[in-house]
Amino acid sequence: MCACLIYLLTVTVLAVLAQERCPPIFGETECPLKYKCELSTCKDEKGVPPPPDCSKVSFEGLRESVRAEIVEEMKQEVAQQSVESHQPFNHTFQITCGPDARCFEGRCWPVEGLPCGRNVLVAENTARSIISSCGRRGVCLNGRCTIDKCAEVLCNDGELCRDGKCVKIMGSFCLSVFDCGPDLGMECTRNQCVRSDAMVGAEGLSKIDCDPDESFSGHECVKKRGCEEIVCESGFSCSNGACVPMLGADCSQNKCPQGLVCKKNICVEDQCKDKCPHEHACVNGECRHLQGVLCRETCPQPFLCINGQCAKNECARKVCQLGERCENGLCIRIEGNLCSNPMRDCGESFDCFKSACRDKIHPIAGSTMPDTVA
Repeated sequence: MCACLIYLLTVTVLAVLAQERCPPIFGETECPLKYKCELSTCKDEKGVPPPPDCSKVSFEGLRESVRAEIVEEMKQEVAQQSVESHQPFNHTFQITCGPDARCFEGRCWPVEGLPCGRNVLVAENTARSIISSCGRRGVCLNGRCTIDKCAEVLCNDGELCRDGKCVKIMGSFCLSVFDCGPDLGMECTRNQCVRSDAMVGAEGLSKIDCDPDESFSGHECVKKRGCEEIVCESGFSCSNGACVPMLGADCSQNKCPQGLVCKKNICVEDQCKDKCPHEHACVNGECRHLQGVLCRETCPQPFLCINGQCAKNECARKVCQLGERCENGLCIRIEGNLCSNPMRDCGESFDCFKSACRDKIHPIAGSTMPDTVA
């Protein structure tokens, strides 16, 4: 009895996880929207399979009234063409895949893991860059599409998206300040993330980000008197027509000049200035490699913010020869590999000719091609 129950639960879970695949569980593809999988074949409500053409018009996201007008215009146009050409009228207009899938021959292939992007040498000192579609939430990382689970997640203030879920930062466990997210003014104290800087000024107003030679007056930043045409060197700010040092000055209403940072409403020396090596982040004088650092939407190039963490794209600046594509920073030969689906087996701008990958990119006519790529 117990074994049967476990078996049924297992089958149910697998079916739920793979309910969009066709055939279920072990299928490689998904059915287009408004199609269901019946006996390993995608069919619409009338039992008709999708046409093997992914170039049909998609009306996803349009209002019903606008969609109806477009369809009626297309019907009239196609019907007129049918009369003139004596060909039957085909009323099938669209194949629409889900947000994390791409269409190939009428089937929707999940983008996760598909080859993507290429930088190809087409002449000496000349390369061509090809950008792939990895779906609405996908990014091209190290030559493969990766789903960013945080791409469409909006979190509240004080929260950060991690693997698609909003996590509260304030009071969370930490080992260093890098565990407290990308927001300025955070510290790791006694293994808890706390805010070190006051978020309001002396009068309780929201902190206004004015330039060092400006002051907050009348709900706006205005130039200090006598400072309209004065430019001060790093670490100094203009006050009453003269450049004065800002080290130790109040910054509750104004930002500190270059070379100084605002900490607890006081301008102090920037502990991170020229401190960390390449591809490292610095907070409060502490350095850490960017790989795995918490992020919100963006990271310094060539890193990408995926699932709330910075990840290095080793293929971002890698240029490969014709017939090759980059994977994990290495150029691998694709031309001549066995294939049945070029999108899956070969990569961007390849086709499948006689079951072998063939590059669709060619050298620039009359150009000289080097023998190798450094």
